[in-house]
Amino acid sequence: MQLIDICHHVEQRQRLALQRLFTSCRQEKLVQSQIVFISHSSSDKAFVRKLDAGLAGSGVRTFLDERDIKAGDSIPMKIYEAMEAATHVIYVISENSKNSK
Repeated sequence: MQLIDICHHVEQRQRLALQRLFTSCRQEKLVQSQIVFISHSSSDKAFVRKLDAGLAGSGVRTFLDERDIKAGDSIPMKIYEAMEAATHVIYVISENSKNSK
């Protein structure tokens, strides 16, 4: 997946931020022991899936709730464990997240 696909509906400044993020990830060569936690509103799930795919394509491991929390898991416990294990955090801030309760 190419960056332009990920950013199709993202404003120009957000595109530039994502380009810097992916470039930084490639330059830092994040190793498998490092994990990025993606914090987001569930309303932004479509964008976050693309972000996750782009990071994975750059060799970055991520925690994504819908993929990494299994049926029967304690959701708060899994999120807590993932945040504890994360070496990096991405906060997806959008109108959806600002209006989230």
